[in-house]
Amino acid sequence: MRAIDGGGLFESRTSADRNFSRSVTLTHTAPVRTTTIPSICARETRGELRITFRLTPADTVRVTTQLRLFEGSSCTSSDLEETKTSTSLVGPGASRLVQFGAYTHELGSYDWAFVRYTVRHSAR
Repeated sequence: MRAIDGGGLFESRTSADRNFSRSVTLTHTAPVRTTTIPSICARETRGELRITFRLTPADTVRVTTQLRLFEGSSCTSSDLEETKTSTSLVGPGASRLVQFGAYTHELGSYDWAFVRYTVRHSAR
C-alpha cells in the first residue's frame, strides 16, 4: 500500500509505503474474516485498508477491498476524501491481483493512496 502527498506550493511530493502479508483460514462454519492493514501517512495524506474474505457455498472466496483516503492538516485528520471498493472472486487453487487507487478531487491537490496485492486461494 502506498500513500502520496502531492505537496503544495513550494513543497515536494512525499510518499510512504507499507508492505503486508496476511493468511486467513475460512471454513463453512466460519466463512467470513476481515483484516485491517494499519494506516500509512505521508505528511498530511493517510491511507487505510480493510479486506473482507467470504467463503461461498461453491468454495470460491469473495474478496472485498476497501481503501479510504484522508487528507487534511495532519495525519490524524478525519477529512475523508474518497472511499474506493473492489470485489473479486477467487476459485480454489487460483490467485487474483487486486490493485486500484483512491484520489483527492480538490483543485491543485495531488494526494492519493494505492493498493496492490495478490490473493491466493489455497484450497485443502
